Amino acid sequence: MEELKYSLDLLKKAGLLDSKPCATPVVRGKRLSISDGDLLPNPTEYRSLVGGLQYLTLTRPDLQYAVNYVCQFILNPTALRLQAVRRILRLGRMS
Repeated sequence: MEELKYSLDLLKKAGLLDSKPCATPVVRGKRLSISDGDLLPNPTEYRSLVGGLQYLTLTRPDLQYAVNYVCQFILNPTALRLQAVRRILRLGRMS
């Protein structure tokens, strides 16, 4: 039950409580690169959400690959990378 509450807290923090769940944690066939998008003016939201997802992987090992993927961009978060984080959060709604 705590896992569900924690997931809902992360969704609320990201403003995604009313969003539709998605079926896959990452977009197939499309990889983010170093040059994708403009840097976020305030990377705190990105880092906070990624940190929350890292904690969630303790009980949701199915998210580990996707969370590790977005962790690679923790130093240079962009709007496109934030979209990837939000997609992972939406996947978390499914369970």
